[in-house]
Amino acid sequence: RISEMAPVAGGLEEDAFNCGLCADVVHEPVTLPCCGKTFCRQCLKGWLREKLLTCDGVARCPAGCGERLPTRLPPPSAMLVDLMEQLVPEEVERRRGEMDQSEDPAIPGGFCE
Repeated sequence: RISEMAPVAGGLEEDAFNCGLCADVVHEPVTLPCCGKTFCRQCLKGWLREKLLTCDGVARCPAGCGERLPTRLPPPSAMLVDLMEQLVPEEVERRRGEMDQSEDPAIPGGFCE
């Protein structure tokens, strides 16, 4: 039962919620089906945009599994967002503030929307 589980926040690694692209706490976490790794939605959009423009229109998984990325990203993980809001609320708010001030990278052809 969840109510009987011990708190885990003290046992988390410092980088447990970090994006593999920006190395900061993930914002709008998107988990890729090919490898199960999680990245910021905005980071993945930027990665896709860069790779679609520079790699013959083929974007491969940034985690290195080699799988071709879908042009439509999965939605952010609501469960992971909820968990992060409970365990690292200050970091979630900091990232929200940063993302509110930055532009969302556009993907050629309207991919990932």
